[in-house]
Amino acid sequence: MIYSCTLFYNEFDLLRVKIQEELKGGVDKIIVVESQRTFQNAPKPLYLTERAKDYPEVEIVTVGTEFDAVTYPDATIACFQREAIQRNAGVRGQPIQDNDIIIYADVDEIFTANDISKIVAATKIYGFVHLLQLQFYYKINLLCNKPWYGPFAVLGGYLKSGLTLNRLRTQESKRIPTNGKHFSYIMTPEQIAQKIKSFSHIWFNQPQYTDVDVITRMVLEKKDIFGRGYLNLTPVQIDETYPESMRTSEWESYTVEAVTTIPEVSVESVPLNIGFLNEFNEARYEEINKLP
Repeated sequence: MIYSCTLFYNEFDLLRVKIQEELKGGVDKIIVVESQRTFQNAPKPLYLTERAKDYPEVEIVTVGTEFDAVTYPDATIACFQREAIQRNAGVRGQPIQDNDIIIYADVDEIFTANDISKIVAATKIYGFVHLLQLQFYYKINLLCNKPWYGPFAVLGGYLKSGLTLNRLRTQESKRIPTNGKHFSYIMTPEQIAQKIKSFSHIWFNQPQYTDVDVITRMVLEKKDIFGRGYLNLTPVQIDETYPESMRTSEWESYTVEAVTTIPEVSVESVPLNIGFLNEFNEARYEEINKLP
């Protein structure tokens, strides 16, 4: 069996692309986890569950009451503990066998159908691999200069040895290049503000980052909304490495005029340090992973 696990908030357009590509690529079961609370612990609707009949291809797992176990006094760690609970629920109760393959990627971390066989082959060889993606901000062809390596794939036997999906996401492994793309903040300024008020990075939930007018200006100027000067955004041509369903007029509102082609990125050029640990020292990270 080839499993795919992902988290969901309200990104229906990206979810449809993910479903189409993964099923075409040979994934057997797509598991989508959503919560009735945000990572910052505010109530939210179960958007996907309410429309479950429109998505018969996926198995929906819901969480929320499990967040009651989060009592850590540090609000930042508490947010990431809730995220860990939701992520780990992706394999909860699944009859995973040692030779099964679990591909984990957030809903905005999308692979093409052709990537799936390559991911499966590499996982069979190495047992656990991280999957290199290019990263895009605001528009599907506005390329960020920092590649992304959050998604991973793991053999069932490796996962069953006592590890969790959340811990594996930030654990070092073999790096595998793919045509995958991390489509970050592919949404309206209003939706971006809502996301900032919901996601685990609670320190960004400040007026200077959530003001819709400011977000709108930063998107138009092709600048990082959080003022990180090391991030540069360049419009690139949409090519055959994109999911087929994104090379249509339906996505025109989320494209910008290209100025160059997509550059090649070698696995070796991606830093091996885990960016997550730049925000949390190792001891704080262990607190995040204490809850199931």
